[in-house]
Amino acid sequence: MAYTYDRLLQLDDIGRVFTFKSATYISGGMLVGFVSGTDVATSGGTPFGGWTYDKILVSPGSVDTTNFIGIALTNTGSLKPCAVAMEGIYVLQAGATAVTAGNIVGIAATGSPHVIPWNQSGTTITNTPVGKALSSATANTGYCLVKLI
Repeated sequence: MAYTYDRLLQLDDIGRVFTFKSATYISGGMLVGFVSGTDVATSGGTPFGGWTYDKILVSPGSVDTTNFIGIALTNTGSLKPCAVAMEGIYVLQAGATAVTAGNIVGIAATGSPHVIPWNQSGTTITNTPVGKALSSATANTGYCLVKLI
């Protein structure tokens, strides 16, 4: 499912942004995660030897893994450079469940730019944590401030 998300708003100027290679089409504002394989930061057994941005792939984040890395800053075609914010405070829309200030929030659905309260039941994580809500938001229509973690 592709989202057109034109409301990404960064509220500080000290967020860290890195460039990775997109594994698929990514809309700006989507929560993204790593999908790279093993040993992407090595070459021939040498740490960081021959490392380039395109060895690390990102794609729309999944609700059932812990691979969250950040927020895509622009629309990006498949296998193209993708700028990803990894720190900072952003305005994000609440998903199907209201968000309460002070709580950890997670990805609402795979490939979604929305957040919902992060839940953990025993040892089962039901969605990937992405940040801390600094303000509350009404389900489906409200927006909240989120500090990435």
